Amino acid sequence: MLPDLLVPLADQFQPFNLFRYITFRTGGATITALLIALIFGPDFIRWLKTHQAEGQPIRDDGPQSHLITKIGTPTMGGLLILIAFAVSTLLWMPLSNPYLWPVLMISLSFGAIGSIDDWMKLRKRSHNGMSARMKMLLQLVIAFFCHLDFHRIIARTASLWRCGSIFKGHAHHHGDVLCSLCDGGDGWRIKRG
Repeated sequence: MLPDLLVPLADQFQPFNLFRYITFRTGGATITALLIALIFGPDFIRWLKTHQAEGQPIRDDGPQSHLITKIGTPTMGGLLILIAFAVSTLLWMPLSNPYLWPVLMISLSFGAIGSIDDWMKLRKRSHNGMSARMKMLLQLVIAFFCHLDFHRIIARTASLWRCGSIFKGHAHHHGDVLCSLCDGGDGWRIKRG
């Protein structure tokens, strides 16, 4: 968002040109996420402790020291990391970047799965939350839709390349080569008739 707002004003104030560079934006996003976590982290953890009196359930089959040291540890701390990541990403990345939305969708969706799993553990008062099959199924569905979105972005980018003079007249040849690489020789022969 900041690049969208400040880069057009670079003619009036030269330091706004820095927002054009990914290295500057990466540093800014990292520092922003760190500050969010450091400033809001202690209050967030206190809030989690007040709403999770007994903390996360501890597994019996783990190290015996966990039964003593991890008692009362609140769960769902990953939400703080996700919030810091999402806010800093939205703040420092151009909103027109097509990769922004699928990456945020993957991150926040996987974080939602983890939060639901933690919530189920707290509700059941057991270390068994969401089943592994359900987590895997949800992650595969999310990954599939994000894959489609990435494929759409790449196809749009590739279609821009095809308009260039390099690919004119060579599209059929590239199709044959790809068919040959993917299917072996028989795929190429079937295509050629």
